[in-house]
Amino acid sequence: MEKRKAYAIVLFDLMECGLLVGKCDWNDRSAGFMHGVETVMEQIAYSVGSEVGDAFTDTFVRNLLDSQSKAKEKERSK
Repeated sequence: MEKRKAYAIVLFDLMECGLLVGKCDWNDRSAGFMHGVETVMEQIAYSVGSEVGDAFTDTFVRNLLDSQSKAKEKERSK
């Protein structure tokens, strides 16, 4: 199997888990942990191709910011 296709299979299987696409429980995960997840996932995504890598990075950051915003709203409503 071509290496790029193998990376694509791995990437899309790993993206099934919400945590690995930037959806985070801010009470239980540190910023360092999420940075590590992002770094590994970006490496896999960019191994598939630059467009896939860029799209993954955009999705990850958008999801992470959304998760952070939801946690702040939840904290304010207490």
